[in-house]
This record gives sequence, structure tokens and C-alpha cells, in this order.
Amino acid sequence: MIPFQLQTARLNGLLDRTVINIGLGKESEEKGGWLWTQTAEELQQQVRLIRFVAPESPGLGFFGRWKLKEEGCPLKDQQLDEICGRFREIPTDDSGLQSELLELGKTFTKRYEKSAVFGSSNFVLPYFHSGHDGGPWGKVYEPQVARVLMMNLGEQDADDLQVRLRDRKHGVWAEGPVDIPARSVVVAILPMGEGQTFWGWGGTSIMEIDAPDGCEVFTFLNSQHHAKQAE
Repeated sequence: MIPFQLQTARLNGLLDRTVINIGLGKESEEKGGWLWTQTAEELQQQVRLIRFVAPESPGLGFFGRWKLKEEGCPLKDQQLDEICGRFREIPTDDSGLQSELLELGKTFTKRYEKSAVFGSSNFVLPYFHSGHDGGPWGKVYEPQVARVLMMNLGEQDADDLQVRLRDRKHGVWAEGPVDIPARSVVVAILPMGEGQTFWGWGGTSIMEIDAPDGCEVFTFLNSQHHAKQAE
């Protein structure tokens, strides 16, 4: 999610004003208890990844800092302050990055001569009314659709894509055609199937992308729900 969001900001000309916010400790038990950043080592790797992928980014932020006071959390306030205090001193090359994160960073910073499509079910939401568009805030548009953030880091347009969202129990619940211009970000609108509802909360669905020959496709799954995978 870190390099995806940073490159989204870059393609929109916002990177020098973009700060990634990182969760600390873990989510509340009633919402799943998923682990966020737990140790100083994890945070250092995240900072190095940010510096490698997006040296223009001016800093980073946090939510859940109070969770560092919870019993058993290895990351301490003092460590957090020390790491953040050295943010600008962290090199922007690949020094100190774990091999897995280095590979990930290079995937997002490589220049692709043809089209290169990036997608993740983490970036899928229902289409809500804003409260300023004739409908009450939070009410889902009818007919229901899924809104999917996708990007093309390639130098050529990615046309005639077919994108599907598949739930492991309920099958394909939303799908549709998508075009993404070169070096750009889009929010694709995928109609939901008849009788289907939104099955994609929190990245639980699997995103499937059919692309023409020559277009590279990278789909990232939420490791909370699926095995870590990029294909």
C-alpha cells in the first residue's frame, strides 16, 4: 500500500505534499485485531521504503500512537521519535532495505516502455453519495457499483482491460471494461452483478485483470486475507 499510494500521488503531481500515515500497534479486537507496525525494525524498513520510492515526500504521519502504551507492544515512543527525527537522513538509495521490500520498490519505480497496470483489492469501495450531490452522505448509489483505484505506470495506454472482483464464496460480484491512459491513475466503475452485494470490504476479494498482449499486470492481495502475492 505504501508504494502504491506514493506513486498515485506522484502521477497526480502531489508527491511533494504527500505524507503516508502508518498505523501503530494493532487494530481493535472488535475490528479484527490486525497487526499494524509493531517494532522499530518494521518502522525503519517502512521509512527506508518511502525514501527509496518517493524521496520527494516530506515526512510521515501515524495513527494509533496511544497504542504504543498497550501491554506487550515492542515499539516505544522514544524509538518512534528517534526514527522520525532521522527521516531526512535516511538514504534514498536501496541501502538497508530488505530484499523483499527492495524488489517491491523497484517494481513501482521501474520505467515500463509498454503499459504496466497496477491494481489491488485494498483499493475497492462502494460508490457513496457525498452529501453534496443530491443524496445523503454515505448512501450507496443505485444501481450499485464498485469504485476501483488503478494505475498505469507504463509509457503506453492500457486499453481494453477487463477487471473482475471475485469473492471466494460468492464468485464474481462486480466486473467491467477499464481503460487507463499512460502514466496515470483512474477510478474504475465496475457494475455489480444482479443479486450481488458489496463483498470487498478491507481487500477481501480477489482482483482479476485480463489485459491485451504486451501489457504487464501486477495485482496485489491483502495479506490479512490472502497469501502474500503479486503476479
